[in-house]
Amino acid sequence: MRRLGLGVLLLALGALALTLFWPDRVVEPTVLHPAQRLDVRLADSSPAPDPLVAIFPRLTAVVLPQESDGRARIAIVLDDMGPDRAALERASGLPVAVTFAFLPYAANVRELANSARESGRTVLLHMPMEPVGPADPGPGALLVDQPPGEQIARLDAALAKFDRLDGLNNHMGSRLTADRDAMDRIMARLAGRGLFFLDSRTTAETAAAVAAEQAGLATLSRDVFLDPDGTGAMAEAQLQRTLEIASATGQVVAIGHPHRRTLEALERFVATLDRTQFRLARLSDLIPVSAGR
Repeated sequence: MRRLGLGVLLLALGALALTLFWPDRVVEPTVLHPAQRLDVRLADSSPAPDPLVAIFPRLTAVVLPQESDGRARIAIVLDDMGPDRAALERASGLPVAVTFAFLPYAANVRELANSARESGRTVLLHMPMEPVGPADPGPGALLVDQPPGEQIARLDAALAKFDRLDGLNNHMGSRLTADRDAMDRIMARLAGRGLFFLDSRTTAETAAAVAAEQAGLATLSRDVFLDPDGTGAMAEAQLQRTLEIASATGQVVAIGHPHRRTLEALERFVATLDRTQFRLARLSDLIPVSAGR
């Protein structure tokens, strides 16, 4: 009888232990996205874990494929890269998903572009084109009144400054990109080179994207300018606008310039972006598969 009583007592104690120490909720697995790491700082600042739940460890982290994580994609392009070396060095600290668009007349642009590509960045030729008004697009720009042969020669000379490119976009160009004949000529010259064209949309009258598509180039268009005032003072507000568009459409292309205030805003922006419903994407990731990817 003593042995039977002892057995009953042990069973009762075991049942009591399960009641006390079994967690009252299922602990979901931690889901990591590609290139994301567990942030120790977040863990350190979180409340102390429930001692009952802590007895049963979390499941192993699950890595989801990048294309199926369901988050809205944000592609960021920095134009006017090359002439300001200090700004280029600072911008190089941003994630490699950020695209650099190099001006062809920057000193040692070939080496700068090669270095950016070797780091894993998408690199564009930021082709100077004629704007409306007196602004100077810089040397080697494509102008409306140039003979067609001169336009093509200038385009070829700019392309020759680089060993390898992923694509190109227009620097200024509010006048030239509205000229459909010129756009057809330029896009025909670019066809068959494996490049894509990003229309910076410096005018609502642009014909660049349509001409590029008809020439067979994969094409994207700018949605947001991060620093339309030319200083970066509006960058924070424009980044918020970027999030709003991405949330509504699933993806967005934002173009900025290496102004100090723009870079500061971007550094803060990308530091926390991967912990939200959005993710930073390479520009080429936004090109539809049907467009030749």
